[in-house]
Amino acid sequence: MTGSQEHQQQIQHLEAELAQMQKGFQEMADNIQRSLDVTFNEIDKKTVHLIDEKKQLATERAIKHLDKHSRQEIKENEWLKRELAIYTREVSITALAVQQLEEENLEHMSQLFERRLEDLQISRNVFLTQAAGLGPSDSTVQETVMKSNALKSEKKLSSHAPNTTEGVSSSPVPPLHPATEAWRAQKQAKELERDETSGRCSEAAYRPTEDPLQDLSVLLYGSQTYLQQGDMHLGPLEMKLLTVVGQALPLHPVPSETPGSEGSSSAPGMIQAPEDWPLTSRIIHKRFK
Repeated sequence: MTGSQEHQQQIQHLEAELAQMQKGFQEMADNIQRSLDVTFNEIDKKTVHLIDEKKQLATERAIKHLDKHSRQEIKENEWLKRELAIYTREVSITALAVQQLEEENLEHMSQLFERRLEDLQISRNVFLTQAAGLGPSDSTVQETVMKSNALKSEKKLSSHAPNTTEGVSSSPVPPLHPATEAWRAQKQAKELERDETSGRCSEAAYRPTEDPLQDLSVLLYGSQTYLQQGDMHLGPLEMKLLTVVGQALPLHPVPSETPGSEGSSSAPGMIQAPEDWPLTSRIIHKRFK
């Protein structure tokens, strides 16, 4: 039993020494491998450096055998390569700065639209058309506005002109009173003035300039007094896109006699238009056409 224990202890001691030797051998192998890798890297770097030097020397020797013009071209080519590298670096920096400025500009524009659209006195379609630069040209808009104004003026004049061929009765039309003629002339003048004002407002509202940025500045910052006139007063956006404007018109009973007669049964101060009475469907259709 005593001999067996001694042999067992010797075996364990030898196994510990073997493990220690294997560990030391592994560490030595790792150190040698690292040293070998470092040496190989240094050799590769030195080789590349020597090759570059040899190439440079060979190039210089070849340049010495060239003429003056060729040597100048080679120098200019090298200078252009250096300048190209500098230019490429500057372009990348400038592109990054431009991108940042565009992002800031878009953010500012979004804030500007959010704040200005609430108080913008113009319809949505007109604003989006002028902002996107999709509006018609100046000549087209001007011709359209002039034609529409001319047609409206002709319709107004024809509707208010005395009709001698048609009438409610076959009796001759009595002569107009001077006050009646003045009332009719004043009414026609007001209607023509209103048509011209609305035409000028429409032309000013739909006339884009050559510069889209100027259109946006006019819409966002410019004076909007032309939109406050007549039918173009649309109110704040999203709140009032349509406006109905009414006009008070006198409705009086048909006098038994002419407006200029002394025995008129109408109230004093009431001026009648003979062609407007008696009221028929044709007159109503012509008036509100």
